[in-house]
Amino acid sequence: MPSLFTTYITLLIVCFCVVACNSSNATQNSLPNKFFNLTHFFTQQDSLLKKEGKSLHKKMQLNGQQEQQTLKANVINWATELALFKDADINRVAWRDSYTINRQQINGDSVITYKADKTDLRTQNIILAFKPNQTAPHTITVNRKLNNLLYSMNETYTYRANVGYSINTTQQIIGMEPDNFVVEASFINK
Repeated sequence: MPSLFTTYITLLIVCFCVVACNSSNATQNSLPNKFFNLTHFFTQQDSLLKKEGKSLHKKMQLNGQQEQQTLKANVINWATELALFKDADINRVAWRDSYTINRQQINGDSVITYKADKTDLRTQNIILAFKPNQTAPHTITVNRKLNNLLYSMNETYTYRANVGYSINTTQQIIGMEPDNFVVEASFINK
Protein backbone atom coordinates (compact mmCIF):
# COMPACT_ATOMS: atom_id res chain seq x y z
CA MET A 1 0.00 0.00 0.00
CA PRO A 2 1.49 3.39 -0.93
CA SER A 3 2.34 5.79 1.87
CA LEU A 4 0.25 8.89 2.49
CA PHE A 5 3.14 10.99 1.24
CA THR A 6 3.20 9.11 -2.09
CA THR A 7 -0.57 9.48 -2.37
CA TYR A 8 -0.26 13.19 -1.55
CA ILE A 9 2.36 13.72 -4.26
CA THR A 10 0.21 11.81 -6.75
CA LEU A 11 -2.81 13.95 -5.83
CA LEU A 12 -0.77 17.12 -6.31
CA ILE A 13 0.44 15.95 -9.72
CA VAL A 14 -3.16 15.23 -10.78
CA CYS A 15 -4.19 18.70 -9.55
CA PHE A 16 -1.39 20.37 -11.48
CA CYS A 17 -2.25 18.42 -14.65
CA VAL A 18 -5.89 19.44 -14.38
CA VAL A 19 -4.92 23.05 -13.76
CA ALA A 20 -2.53 23.01 -16.71
CA CYS A 21 -5.28 21.70 -18.96
CA ASN A 22 -7.85 24.21 -17.69
CA SER A 23 -5.72 27.30 -17.19
CA SER A 24 -5.65 30.16 -19.60
CA ASN A 25 -2.29 30.97 -21.13
CA ALA A 26 -3.17 34.64 -21.07
CA THR A 27 -0.29 36.63 -19.71
CA GLN A 28 -0.53 39.86 -17.85
CA ASN A 29 -0.42 42.92 -20.03
CA SER A 30 0.33 46.46 -18.92
CA LEU A 31 -2.80 46.64 -16.75
CA PRO A 32 -2.02 46.81 -13.04
CA ASN A 33 -3.20 43.95 -10.84
CA LYS A 34 -6.76 44.43 -9.68
CA PHE A 35 -6.46 41.90 -6.89
CA PHE A 36 -3.83 41.06 -4.29
CA ASN A 37 -0.98 39.32 -6.11
CA LEU A 38 -0.71 35.82 -4.59
CA THR A 39 2.05 34.80 -7.00
CA HIS A 40 4.26 37.68 -5.89
CA PHE A 41 3.42 37.19 -2.20
CA PHE A 42 4.28 33.47 -2.23
CA THR A 43 7.46 34.07 -4.23
CA GLN A 44 8.48 36.43 -1.41
CA GLN A 45 7.47 33.86 1.21
CA ASP A 46 9.57 31.25 -0.62
CA SER A 47 12.63 33.52 -0.35
CA LEU A 48 11.91 34.43 3.26
CA LEU A 49 11.43 30.82 4.39
CA LYS A 50 14.71 29.83 2.68
CA LYS A 51 16.56 32.78 4.20
CA GLU A 52 15.23 32.01 7.70
CA GLY A 53 16.16 28.33 7.31
CA LYS A 54 12.71 27.10 8.32
CA SER A 55 12.10 23.38 8.59
CA LEU A 56 8.64 21.89 8.18
CA HIS A 57 6.57 19.40 10.17
CA LYS A 58 3.72 17.84 8.19
CA LYS A 59 0.77 15.82 9.37
CA MET A 60 -1.04 14.17 6.49
CA GLN A 61 -4.28 12.29 6.57
CA LEU A 62 -5.96 10.39 3.74
CA ASN A 63 -9.39 8.99 4.57
CA GLY A 64 -8.48 8.62 8.23
CA GLN A 65 -5.00 7.12 7.76
CA GLN A 66 -2.32 9.40 9.17
CA GLU A 67 1.33 9.96 8.49
CA GLN A 68 3.79 12.55 9.80
CA GLN A 69 7.14 13.75 8.63
CA THR A 70 9.61 16.49 9.42
CA LEU A 71 11.56 18.04 6.58
CA LYS A 72 14.86 19.80 7.26
CA ALA A 73 15.42 23.25 5.74
CA ASN A 74 18.11 22.00 3.34
CA VAL A 75 15.74 19.55 1.59
CA ILE A 76 12.58 21.65 1.33
CA ASN A 77 11.62 23.07 -2.04
CA TRP A 78 9.47 25.97 -0.89
CA ALA A 79 8.35 26.78 -4.44
CA THR A 80 6.80 23.30 -4.63
CA GLU A 81 5.36 23.52 -1.11
CA LEU A 82 3.62 26.83 -1.93
CA ALA A 83 2.67 26.07 -5.55
CA LEU A 84 -1.03 25.49 -4.85
CA PHE A 85 -1.30 28.94 -3.29
CA LYS A 86 0.46 30.61 -6.23
CA ASP A 87 -1.78 28.77 -8.65
CA ALA A 88 -4.87 30.26 -7.00
CA ASP A 89 -3.88 33.80 -8.09
CA ILE A 90 -6.79 35.47 -9.89
CA ASN A 91 -4.87 38.32 -11.57
CA ARG A 92 -5.64 37.32 -15.14
CA VAL A 93 -6.94 39.74 -17.71
CA ALA A 94 -9.90 37.47 -18.51
CA TRP A 95 -10.95 37.45 -14.85
CA ARG A 96 -10.69 41.19 -14.07
CA ASP A 97 -14.47 41.55 -13.83
CA SER A 98 -15.21 38.05 -12.54
CA TYR A 99 -14.80 38.65 -8.81
CA THR A 100 -16.63 40.86 -6.32
CA ILE A 101 -14.41 42.62 -3.77
CA ASN A 102 -15.61 43.06 -0.19
CA ARG A 103 -13.62 44.97 2.44
CA GLN A 104 -14.46 44.92 6.14
CA GLN A 105 -13.00 45.18 9.63
CA ILE A 106 -13.18 42.03 11.76
CA ASN A 107 -11.65 41.89 15.26
CA GLY A 108 -9.26 44.72 14.38
CA ASP A 109 -8.10 43.09 11.14
CA SER A 110 -8.73 44.47 7.69
CA VAL A 111 -10.28 41.63 5.72
CA ILE A 112 -10.54 41.58 1.94
CA THR A 113 -12.65 38.92 0.25
CA TYR A 114 -12.66 38.17 -3.46
CA LYS A 115 -15.73 36.12 -4.39
CA ALA A 116 -16.25 34.59 -7.83
CA ASP A 117 -19.27 35.87 -9.73
CA LYS A 118 -19.37 32.65 -11.78
CA THR A 119 -19.60 29.11 -10.43
CA ASP A 120 -17.37 27.72 -13.19
CA LEU A 121 -14.26 29.58 -11.99
CA ARG A 122 -11.83 27.28 -10.17
CA THR A 123 -10.96 29.78 -7.45
CA GLN A 124 -14.28 30.57 -5.78
CA ASN A 125 -13.01 32.93 -3.10
CA ILE A 126 -9.91 34.30 -1.46
CA ILE A 127 -9.93 35.82 2.02
CA LEU A 128 -6.99 37.99 3.10
CA ALA A 129 -6.60 39.17 6.71
CA PHE A 130 -4.24 42.08 7.50
CA LYS A 131 -3.14 43.41 10.87
CA PRO A 132 -3.49 47.20 11.22
CA ASN A 133 -0.97 49.19 9.14
CA GLN A 134 0.39 46.04 7.43
CA THR A 135 0.61 45.56 3.66
CA ALA A 136 1.15 41.80 3.77
CA PRO A 137 -1.63 39.52 5.04
CA HIS A 138 -1.07 37.36 8.10
CA THR A 139 -3.67 34.83 6.91
CA ILE A 140 -4.80 33.80 3.43
CA THR A 141 -7.64 31.35 2.85
CA VAL A 142 -8.46 30.08 -0.64
CA ASN A 143 -11.51 28.04 -1.61
CA ARG A 144 -11.38 26.26 -4.95
CA LYS A 145 -13.58 23.79 -6.73
CA LEU A 146 -13.48 21.77 -9.90
CA ASN A 147 -16.27 19.81 -11.52
CA ASN A 148 -15.92 17.79 -14.70
CA LEU A 149 -17.30 14.59 -16.19
CA LEU A 150 -14.92 12.36 -14.20
CA TYR A 151 -14.77 13.91 -10.77
CA SER A 152 -15.44 16.87 -8.52
CA MET A 153 -12.98 18.40 -6.12
CA ASN A 154 -13.35 20.95 -3.34
CA GLU A 155 -10.23 22.45 -1.79
CA THR A 156 -9.49 24.85 1.03
CA TYR A 157 -5.96 26.18 1.50
CA THR A 158 -5.01 28.33 4.48
CA TYR A 159 -1.64 30.00 4.89
CA ARG A 160 -0.60 31.65 8.16
CA ALA A 161 2.55 33.73 7.84
CA ASN A 162 5.31 32.53 10.19
CA VAL A 163 3.09 29.66 11.38
CA GLY A 164 2.36 27.20 8.55
CA TYR A 165 -0.35 26.14 6.15
CA SER A 166 -3.15 23.64 5.72
CA ILE A 167 -4.72 21.97 2.71
CA ASN A 168 -8.06 20.20 2.86
CA THR A 169 -9.19 18.44 -0.31
CA THR A 170 -12.27 16.33 -0.93
CA GLN A 171 -12.35 14.51 -4.26
CA GLN A 172 -15.30 12.52 -5.57
CA ILE A 173 -14.57 10.30 -8.56
CA ILE A 174 -17.69 9.02 -10.29
CA GLY A 175 -18.64 5.59 -8.99
CA MET A 176 -16.22 5.68 -6.05
CA GLU A 177 -16.31 6.76 -2.43
CA PRO A 178 -15.08 10.32 -1.83
CA ASP A 179 -11.46 10.82 -0.75
CA ASN A 180 -10.58 13.38 1.89
CA PHE A 181 -6.98 14.52 2.11
CA VAL A 182 -5.74 16.89 4.82
CA VAL A 183 -2.28 18.38 5.30
CA GLU A 184 -1.36 20.42 8.37
CA ALA A 185 2.13 21.89 7.98
CA SER A 186 3.92 23.85 10.72
CA PHE A 187 7.06 25.92 10.23
CA ILE A 188 9.93 25.11 12.57
CA ASN A 189 12.59 27.71 13.41
CA LYS A 190 16.19 26.62 13.07
